[in-house]
Amino acid sequence: LATLRTPGLAGRLADDPDVADRIVAETLRTAPPVHLEAGRATAGQTVEGTAIAEGDVVVVALAAAHRDPEVFAEPDRFDVDRAATPAALTSGFGHSDGLEEFAARHAAAALRALADVLPGTALTGPVVRRRRSPVLRGISRCPVEI
Repeated sequence: LATLRTPGLAGRLADDPDVADRIVAETLRTAPPVHLEAGRATAGQTVEGTAIAEGDVVVVALAAAHRDPEVFAEPDRFDVDRAATPAALTSGFGHSDGLEEFAARHAAAALRALADVLPGTALTGPVVRRRRSPVLRGISRCPVEI
């Protein structure tokens, strides 16, 4: 969806299919499929004045963390050429759990496979998103014409 909505990006992907990895990485940053992620603190520490003990459950709002202007210049802009920034906290490239790395690699492979047809593809109707959930996001319908 971001590839179709970003002017010139589909054509750029057709010219250089290797940009697919950067499209997936930036999509994971700007539109993570999981908005909240819980984990256990492995060490005690204080974050912004709040004490966290080892073993405490900590919930991270990934969607908000990825929009931090102190970390990402123009955080609301989709930019596959973003200067070196930390990897998105969401799953995908560079994460060691296997399944999510697998999914990110397959998303990039799908973009590469579609690279030649995406420049001629247009949205033909409204994008329908899954019902609101505080944790998960997704698209139910995205009509296009090739």
